[in-house]
Formats: sequence, C-alpha cells, structure tokens
Amino acid sequence: MHELFHRYKDIILLDFIREARVEDCNDCIILLKQLGYHLESHEFKVKLELCDNSSDYKIFVMILDNKLVGLIAITLTHFLHCKGKYAKIAALVVDCEMRGGGIGSNLLRYVENYALACGCDKIELTSSFYRRAGGTHQFYLNHGYLDNATQYFVKILN
Repeated sequence: MHELFHRYKDIILLDFIREARVEDCNDCIILLKQLGYHLESHEFKVKLELCDNSSDYKIFVMILDNKLVGLIAITLTHFLHCKGKYAKIAALVVDCEMRGGGIGSNLLRYVENYALACGCDKIELTSSFYRRAGGTHQFYLNHGYLDNATQYFVKILN
C-alpha cells in the first residue's frame, strides 16, 4: 500500500481538494482508466473548459504531497419531475493504491456540500452492477445513499 495512504488515513482532508486544472489532465486520465473510462487528453481538456464556463459542471481533485490521488465530477441541473435543483455525481475515483483511507469519503462530502451551497435538494449517482462485488455499492450505502433499484437506460446517438 502506498505510503501516503498510511500518512493520511482517517484524517479529514477537505482542505486538500480543489478544482481540476489543465496541468492535472494526465493524472486525471490515468485515474479515469482505473474506472474503465478511456479519454484522450484533448477530450478531458474540453471537460475542463466546461467547468470553467459553468458552476453547474465541476471536476474536483484531491492532492496529497503533490500527488493527485482522487477525483470527483458533478453536474447540477433541474428536472421536470423533481423540486429544486438536482445534483448528479458523474464520476468518483480514488487511486487504487490509496483506497480505503477516507479519500473517497472526503471527495463525496465535498461535492455534497458544494451541491447544498448551490441550492440542490437531492444528489444521485449511478454505479455499474459489476462494482457491487468490489464494495463500491456498500461504500455509497454507508454514506447514506439509497439503492432505489431504478433501471438505467442508455442509447448511443452517434
């Protein structure tokens, strides 16, 4: 296990979180590959431009000892069927060597507070069924998220 894991385990780490920057691009791409997402550098930079131009789309990263160890992305929107503003976590990943030390919990808490500050009434996320065995679903349940068994549908348009 990584030495940073032991040094920062169980510490509240909200002060180590900031918005993602262009110089974080390669580190973020490496982390996203751990989730199975394959983005090119120019694609990630487009996402960062969206963040710069809107408070409704943000990517936050955690930096410990000058190493990017986790990221979380959130979108804020209004849905016809929901009161108020709605937040959706688009991605959450912690470096595989650093998992289990509170980084994901701190990133989650950070975006929950961000969503509240932006006037959101609800926050949701989706997580693939295959992540259940690795403990991901239990992680979310432990943080107060409910498994509402909603079926998720997707259609590729291009």
